[in-house]
Amino acid sequence: MKKIFGAVAVAALALTGCGNLCEDMSEALVSSAEKSQSCPSSDPDETLPGGFKFTDAQINKCSEAIDKSCTSDDKKVIENAVDCLNDLPKCTAANEKSFQTSYGVCILGAIGVSEACGNALGASIQ
Repeated sequence: MKKIFGAVAVAALALTGCGNLCEDMSEALVSSAEKSQSCPSSDPDETLPGGFKFTDAQINKCSEAIDKSCTSDDKKVIENAVDCLNDLPKCTAANEKSFQTSYGVCILGAIGVSEACGNALGASIQ
């Protein structure tokens, strides 16, 4: 499950827009991974996020893909997903289940982008 969420996170959130939006997406993924590190479980069902730090080359390709293939509506959807990840609290024993669910909601929120945008950005971060 962790690999599925990771793939969705990378592919979907790669759609965050031109310039700094791709950097914002990378930072949000790294931040959410750091917040998940304090979860007390060993993550038996592998639902917690992994860290995804994009290289400069991936950020440049992401930005180019956004410019060519993503609409302003696509960018808004992804900006909302990035904001959602940034708003996640630090994981604790008391909120672990909620954290996992909220993380999934953030990632799934990014799936509403157009097919052209999703395809272009998925290819840009490989």
